[in-house]
Amino acid sequence: MNIILIGLLFFFPGQISSNVFLDSLTAKKACDAYASNNFAQAETEYAKMLLKDPYSAQNNYNMGCVLHKQKKFDAAQNYFDRSIEHAASKTKLHEQALFNRGNNLAAQKKLDDAIADYKKVLKINPNNESAKKNLKACEQMQKEQKKKKSQKEKKKKKKKKKKKKKKKHQRGMLHDMPVFGERGPSTVSHSVFRK
Repeated sequence: MNIILIGLLFFFPGQISSNVFLDSLTAKKACDAYASNNFAQAETEYAKMLLKDPYSAQNNYNMGCVLHKQKKFDAAQNYFDRSIEHAASKTKLHEQALFNRGNNLAAQKKLDDAIADYKKVLKINPNNESAKKNLKACEQMQKEQKKKKSQKEKKKKKKKKKKKKKKKHQRGMLHDMPVFGERGPSTVSHSVFRK
């Protein structure tokens, strides 16, 4: 019995250290790939890490960043959401995940949600200058969107009104025109047709 325990204790620590080494090697590969703009490789490496620990707030955050860089916004959104869910509240990672989710939402023109995330970031860290700038930019974009939408609606209403007026005018012209039928004016004398 003692031999088995010693054997297990001896073997088990070796496995832990090799797994830690492999994990750090995978993390280094992922970071190097990201730094060299090889986002597809970075995605592969982070996917390996997430298979081992799907609840890692840091790995979910990193995967979200990689996917965002590849313009895979919907997928990135899911990873940022998981990172926010699993990160300790009001930590630097939580703040960064909210900020990058806001960036991801802004890239998709989901400005209301992006603005909400930037405001959450500023509640955590009121000195986050990037969040302040992005919030201001999103609010400006939102105003412009509303202005364009309003102008588009006015233009559409004006066009519809003009079309309606044109139809009404055309109908009015038809009513004003003389209608020739069986009893309408004729230049031919009826006497010509008598037998």
